[in-house]
Amino acid sequence: MADFLFKVTVIGDPAVGKSSLIRRYVENYFVGDYIMTMGTHISSKNIVFSEFNKRINTKLVIWDLGGQPHFKEVRRAYYLGARGSILVFDLTRPDTFMDLHNWSNELLNHAGKIPTVLVGNKSDLRYLRSVPEIDGYHFANRMNTSYFETSAKTGENVERVFEVLVKKIFLHNIPKEEKTKISEETIV
Repeated sequence: MADFLFKVTVIGDPAVGKSSLIRRYVENYFVGDYIMTMGTHISSKNIVFSEFNKRINTKLVIWDLGGQPHFKEVRRAYYLGARGSILVFDLTRPDTFMDLHNWSNELLNHAGKIPTVLVGNKSDLRYLRSVPEIDGYHFANRMNTSYFETSAKTGENVERVFEVLVKKIFLHNIPKEEKTKISEETIV
């Protein structure tokens, strides 16, 4: 049984690899063919991590939101209750990087200030890369978040993205009194 249940949204332009990242994380496989997400697709994964020298059992409910403009009105409802979000762009398509401003604003407007992680996906396509790594770090810095480059195809950094986000969510959502209580219990 999970100690915590966290809803996470994965957002970004169409065909940046959101569904592939989730599939790699949840089911550990990759499908090379692009299949458009119609509205939303929901996956879940139970994870255990350590914080304050305690094992924390968490269930992640991961909402893959369709990135097409015609889903914009529908997405509004999907943000409700989100505890964290992964913003994804395609390292080979600069337009998807430029659209991150729109995605971060949409997230802020509908979910508030929640923990995020910025992801530049398709790092395996090095010869097609169009977005410099430093640009990703600069954008993440402006958002006050972490930045990772991933490959859903090879699995590079995929686990790490979700691990970092879950810890951020946990630390953001646990009441200060509970953090103090947990810290005191670990000292004894």
